[in-house]
Amino acid sequence: MKINTLFLASENKKKSSKSTSSTCAIVGSMLGGLTLLCLLLFLVLWCWNYKKQGKMREMERAGESQEALRIAQVEETREPTAIMTRRQPVI
Repeated sequence: MKINTLFLASENKKKSSKSTSSTCAIVGSMLGGLTLLCLLLFLVLWCWNYKKQGKMREMERAGESQEALRIAQVEETREPTAIMTRRQPVI
């Protein structure tokens, strides 16, 4: 009877450690997947922001290289106006 009890006790320990290791594997996989998903989202948002800033820099460069316009106040709005009269197209 004593040998049988020892055998059952050792069997329960094996099942317990096997259950714990599979639980740890599942939790670790979930945390790893969640971390990977967060990193991927961060990368996508960073690329989107970088592209947006690039377009803004390009527009600023184009604005600085072209003709500077005077700012005139029309009622409550400030608007750019041309300094000289532009030539009308010939039809």
